[in-house]
Amino acid sequence: MSTSTVFVRSTKASDLRAKANNLRASNESQFIYTLCGTEGCNLSICSVPSKSCSGSVDERISLPETPQQQAKISLSMNSLAQEVTTAVAPRTAHQWVLIRNRVRAFQAQYQSIQCLQAAFFEKLQSLGPEESKMIGSYKLVAIVLNEDSKWVHRNEDPTRLLQNLPIESVQDLKNRCQGIVDSGFMMLYDHLAKDELEECNQKGKLTVKLKDLLSRQMSSIAESIDQVCVTPVCQQVSPNKDQYSDKSELRQQKQLMEARLLQIHKAYNGEMIRLKADLEEKLKAVEENWQQTVVELKQMLRLYEAQNDENLRELAQKNTSLTTKDNTIASMKAEMENLMSRNTALDQLVKESEAIVLQAQKEVERNGEYVVSLENKLKVQQQKRQDGLDQLVVERDQIIADLKQKVLNNKQFKTYVHRQKKNTRKLQAGNAELDIKIQQTRAEIRELEDHLRSTAVQLDSSYQREQQLHSHLKDVKTELCRSEQLVVQMSEEAKAVWKRNPTPNDHQQKIDQLCFESAEKDKKINKLTIQLESKKEQLRLVCEKLNRRQKKLKCMENSINLLTEQNIHLSELRNRHRENEFLMEREISQLMGSIKVYQDHISNNRRPEQPTELNEYYCIDPSLENQQTQENFQLHGNYFRPLHSHLARQQQQQYVHRH
Repeated sequence: MSTSTVFVRSTKASDLRAKANNLRASNESQFIYTLCGTEGCNLSICSVPSKSCSGSVDERISLPETPQQQAKISLSMNSLAQEVTTAVAPRTAHQWVLIRNRVRAFQAQYQSIQCLQAAFFEKLQSLGPEESKMIGSYKLVAIVLNEDSKWVHRNEDPTRLLQNLPIESVQDLKNRCQGIVDSGFMMLYDHLAKDELEECNQKGKLTVKLKDLLSRQMSSIAESIDQVCVTPVCQQVSPNKDQYSDKSELRQQKQLMEARLLQIHKAYNGEMIRLKADLEEKLKAVEENWQQTVVELKQMLRLYEAQNDENLRELAQKNTSLTTKDNTIASMKAEMENLMSRNTALDQLVKESEAIVLQAQKEVERNGEYVVSLENKLKVQQQKRQDGLDQLVVERDQIIADLKQKVLNNKQFKTYVHRQKKNTRKLQAGNAELDIKIQQTRAEIRELEDHLRSTAVQLDSSYQREQQLHSHLKDVKTELCRSEQLVVQMSEEAKAVWKRNPTPNDHQQKIDQLCFESAEKDKKINKLTIQLESKKEQLRLVCEKLNRRQKKLKCMENSINLLTEQNIHLSELRNRHRENEFLMEREISQLMGSIKVYQDHISNNRRPEQPTELNEYYCIDPSLENQQTQENFQLHGNYFRPLHSHLARQQQQQYVHRH
């Protein structure tokens, strides 16, 4: 049997895994392998708990088998027991005892082989790499069942040894190699990666490097398998013989570093647990304080909302009152415009009536002159007819007396008309004063047009009275028209008399008619004077009403100014209220965000410890957390100052408004 040496580099992951599994399963059954020396003469059965086919003496190989291997061994033991029982049935009890003793001897030999294996590997580990190479190397040797279902070792060509290996052992070897590679990956990720970004970068680099390393190792394993399968003429010397000493030193350094890393990891875990406990206590205290502040803030917000609702109600009431006042002012303005139009119409009617009165006075003067001319003509005619009218002297005297009486009456009428003229002049002066006053009132009304909307109900009566005045003026106009028509008729009749040369009886009748008409005109003039006096009284009442309305308008202006000031003040308060609400909402959102951050931090800290993985590696800086808590406390302390000052200011303003 020729020998071939295949060296497999041990990794940190394999060493750590071996140590951990040695503590768990030190007494479990292992695969049955054979060791052979350089000459291949001495064969010994021993369990080699390794993931490689063969290895150097210096390797620490003590891994437990997989469940498949355990199942295989248990099946072999069960089959052996079944063979024993089937063999015992037809035989005697003595033979059965002998077979049982053989089984016990086999079990004792199996246990002694395990003990020898442990002692052998301890001695091999105590040797150096060069000494172990001088002794030789070891490899896997197949132990299979023959036709009689017995475990035997075939002394055949070593080229057929690999063909006789069981499939379970090869698959287990592959699984173990893959597990070592995966654990190495994870250990490297844990040691090198600090955050996700760095993890991704390192992962890519490591995958490339480890793929290259794996390809090299697999090529070396393939070469070693080829070397084992081919019958060499002489012993092949390993090309990596010079590197073994360096590898052993590096392995020792790795072991020391791993021990230090374990100690540091334990210290780090203890420190982290202590820091987590301290942080949880601090966070609980901070959370309690924040809960109290949140409750206080909610109470303050409720009070503020109630006060805001009251302010809104007051504003709504004031707005309704202002709208009603605006509506009344608009109606008063419309009514004042109507009154102005009516006053202008009345002024025009008064002017027209004055013109009509002047025309009537002129016509009366003309009639008086006409009567005087008639008297003169009568005198002339009487003087001419004195000779032919002696008989009619008495009648003439009577007529003259009557005419004198009529003349006296006319004179009295003239005096009365003169008095009426004086009265009309006084009325004109009064009307001029009234016009001046009306102009003044117009100017004042123009100034107060925007404030005359609340006098709609009071002006209804004045509107009705003005309608009555209009009706009276219309009647006066009709009467004046009739008087004008009568004057025209009288003038036409006088002209006809001049043409006809009427008799004294006709003159007497005409004079009687004139007297009657003058009496009727006197009555009309009296009516006109009465109407003018009533108009004066109405104008006086209108002036008094206008004065009252001016006073009311001034009061309304003052109230409107006060209301505008109040509205401005309320708008300022509303703006301040909105600003304060915005500030409160922003600060509350900041507080809620910080609370959520602390809750997330607490929940992350309260999670159970899991094995070191890539996405669960945390590095907490206590100084940063202390700074964050101090900043949050400063924000919380500075928050209540503007709120209390604003509430005190608002209460003072409400007290001033109420008083």
